[in-house]
Amino acid sequence: MVVFAAVTTFLLVLVAISIYALVEYRRLSLPVPLGLAVLTLLLPFAAWASTFGPQIVRRLSSKRGGGGGIGSLMQHPLAYSILQVVQGIASVVLATLWSEGMVGSGQAVDCNMQTTWRRLWMAHDGRSIESIQNAFGCCGFNSVRDMAWPSPGGNVGLCRELTHRETSCAAPWRSGMQRLSGYEFGVTLGCLIVQIASVVPTLLRIWREASENMSRRGRSSNVAAALEQGPEASLVRRAPGGGGDNNGSYRTMGHTYDDVPGADPEALEEDDAEEDVHHDTARLWRNNSNNNSER
Repeated sequence: MVVFAAVTTFLLVLVAISIYALVEYRRLSLPVPLGLAVLTLLLPFAAWASTFGPQIVRRLSSKRGGGGGIGSLMQHPLAYSILQVVQGIASVVLATLWSEGMVGSGQAVDCNMQTTWRRLWMAHDGRSIESIQNAFGCCGFNSVRDMAWPSPGGNVGLCRELTHRETSCAAPWRSGMQRLSGYEFGVTLGCLIVQIASVVPTLLRIWREASENMSRRGRSSNVAAALEQGPEASLVRRAPGGGGDNNGSYRTMGHTYDDVPGADPEALEEDDAEEDVHHDTARLWRNNSNNNSER
C-alpha cells in the first residue's frame, strides 16, 4: 500500500509538470509539436498502468471466480511483453527528442525559433509576440527593433520606447524552451524508471504463471487420456513361447504394443532380459540351498 501511494503520488507530480509545460508551450508560442507534448502527458498514465494494472486485473479476476490466474490480459504474456517494449521505446524516443530541445543549441534550433517568430510577425499575431516579450522582459527577436511589437506604421522601436527594454528576446526565449524541455525530459525519464522497476518482476510472474498453467493443462490431458483408455490399456506381456504376435511384439487388449503411443518395445525387451536374469539367479540359489540341506 505504501508503494502504491508513493508511486501514484510521484506519477501525479509528473503529470502536473507535464501539464504546466504544455500550457507554457502554448502561451510562449514555442516551436514544439503539440503531439509531442501530449504524448509526454500521457506517459505517466501508461507507467501507472504498467505498474499496477496487472495487480488490479488479477484481483478482479480472483473476485469474479477466475481462479489463481492473473486475469485475461495476463493469459497472453507475449502480448503484454510487446506492449511494454513499445512503451519503453516510446519513452526513449521522447527522452531523446526532449534532450535535443533541452540542449537548445545549434543552427537548426536557432533557425526553427526564428522561423516561428517570423511567422507570428507576418501573421500580425501581436498578442503572441507581446506574450513572449512580457514574459521575458524583452523586445524584438535578434534586437529590440527586429520584428518587435507593437509597430504601428512600421515603427518597430515603439516597444523599446514604451517599456524601456534593452534586451532582445532570442536568448531568453531559447532559455525558456530549454527549461521546459528539461522538465519534459525529467518526466519521460521518471516514467521510464518506474516502468523498468515494475515491469521486470511483473513479467517474471506472468511467464511463471503461464508456464504453470501449461504444465497443469498437460498433466490434465494425460490423466484424461489415461482415464479414457481405462484398464484395457494395461500391457499384457507375452510369455516365453506364446501369447504374442509372430513378430514378437507385445499386445494390449485389441491392438499391438507398437500402436500404443509412447511405447518402447526395446526397453520392454531389456526389462524382460533383466527379469530372466533374476529368475535364473533365484533358481540357482534355491538349488544350492536344496543341495546343502540334503547334505
